[in-house]
Amino acid sequence: MTDTVPAPAAVAPATAPAAATNTYEFVVAMSCGGCSGAVTRALAKVEGIESYTVDLATQRVKVITALPRETIFEVIKKTGKDVKDAPAEPAEPAEPEQPKEATA
Repeated sequence: MTDTVPAPAAVAPATAPAAATNTYEFVVAMSCGGCSGAVTRALAKVEGIESYTVDLATQRVKVITALPRETIFEVIKKTGKDVKDAPAEPAEPAEPEQPKEATA
């Protein structure tokens, strides 16, 4: 079960500078719909989150926000679930260089 929820749009004053948006991904120990629901409810209460995805099958939580990573980490941790930073996605492997033919 995957819940993708856009956070309610907040209207900022026209003079406010745009904050940088970050995407954070966490691995969260969730064993049932109640677990993922607890994380979903906790994130729904946080102002400043643009959107989030809670995926029970992969045990991943992805959050798009201008808030600091530590803030989101603590919100998830307060649900009582074990939370860790998700490992970085591996970069695309570079194609190996072709050996150059010797010229005489």
